[in-house]
Amino acid sequence: MSTLKSIAMKTAPRAPMQELERAEITIEKGITGDLRGSQAGRQITILCELSWQTTCDAINTELP
Repeated sequence: MSTLKSIAMKTAPRAPMQELERAEITIEKGITGDLRGSQAGRQITILCELSWQTTCDAINTELP
């Protein structure tokens, strides 16, 4: 079974990701308020925690 650990979004190009405690998510618009949420094919990206940690280790940086 998978567990959702975090939700984040951007509101503008090049803006930092904002981690959210909760979000409204729909099939039509992705995460409400997200920069790319209304673009077809760009609603939500899901990342594997192990891959994320491996990448952080490779670049010697801790990211949430």
